[in-house]
Amino acid sequence: GFLINSDLVELFIRYKIPLGISIDGPKELHDKYRITHNNKPSYNKIIKNLYTILEWGYPRNLIGLLSVVDPTFDVQSYFNWIKTLPINRINVLWPIEFNYNNTPWDHFHLEKDFYIRSPLYGKWFADLFSIWFREDDPDIFIKSFYEIITLKLGSKSHSDSLVNDELAMLVIDTNGDIEYHDYFRAFKDGSIKTSYSIFKDKIRDVENDLIFAKCLH
Repeated sequence: GFLINSDLVELFIRYKIPLGISIDGPKELHDKYRITHNNKPSYNKIIKNLYTILEWGYPRNLIGLLSVVDPTFDVQSYFNWIKTLPINRINVLWPIEFNYNNTPWDHFHLEKDFYIRSPLYGKWFADLFSIWFREDDPDIFIKSFYEIITLKLGSKSHSDSLVNDELAMLVIDTNGDIEYHDYFRAFKDGSIKTSYSIFKDKIRDVENDLIFAKCLH
């Protein structure tokens, strides 16, 4: 959403490529995390580009916004911000950097037993769900909540963050490198790297990679 231009959007429309744009909440929250290489904030430019993309006639393929949660941010303020956006389809995401060696309770300097009784992230999500459910506005689509409800009702269709049977995904970097899924980033530096590239390999070749095969099956 930061470096988008009309040529790219034209390409996306022609090949029916859906687009998701990362934006982590209101300006003060987003700019806390998503800064440029020269430490400049990115919120204003992304919002401006979002309106421009919609003006270019891309709403059908703009699947929505991706927003990583910060549980220290006021939930009601976050929901109010969603209502101000030109597109109200949003996927509210757990951060992927936590693992057994880097737990959320350590990150927030809390005792594990205290966190188990009052999980910061779980409470934030629960509060957001309550506000969204109570508001009952069909125009506000929070993908993670919708998928949890439909999953409970028997749906087999859901995103990769819910009860994976397989992980049929890969990442193609801007330089053409083919990488493992972002989840691998939480393991160690460089853990997403592979020897594959779109310039010398076919996508189907990746299926023979041991780690990709393990994720697929």
